[in-house]
Amino acid sequence: MKKKQKIEEEIGEEGDMRVSEYYKLGLDQPSLDFVDIDITKDTSLFLDPKAIRNLNTDWGNECADLIRNFFQHIIDCINSGKHDVAKDLLASLNEPNETRLGLSKGRAKGRGMGRILAQDVWNTLSTSPAVRSNLLS
Repeated sequence: MKKKQKIEEEIGEEGDMRVSEYYKLGLDQPSLDFVDIDITKDTSLFLDPKAIRNLNTDWGNECADLIRNFFQHIIDCINSGKHDVAKDLLASLNEPNETRLGLSKGRAKGRGMGRILAQDVWNTLSTSPAVRSNLLS
């Protein structure tokens, strides 16, 4: 039997089940080292890059550097006229379906920014005086 079918059978009609319930951990969110997501639908929760930057750990610093480098590369592409590369990078920002974080209606779909929103963000960045003057960090 496929794993997805097995999970759906265990959940039943009510449809809500958190990771801690599925694995029968007997713990609630404050006692867990992870976000106890509902495995059946998206949880309207997002990562805050500022909170990541404020983590005082090697892992937090590495994550902050990766985010900063990604967006710096987009800014560099805009400033050097590589607009299609910048748009492609922005459009590639997606959420893995497995995290169940986001705004999907109904079943989780793991979408993300997409081309239309990427174009909007690119428009804002490409006309920003702060981006053109390299004042962002």
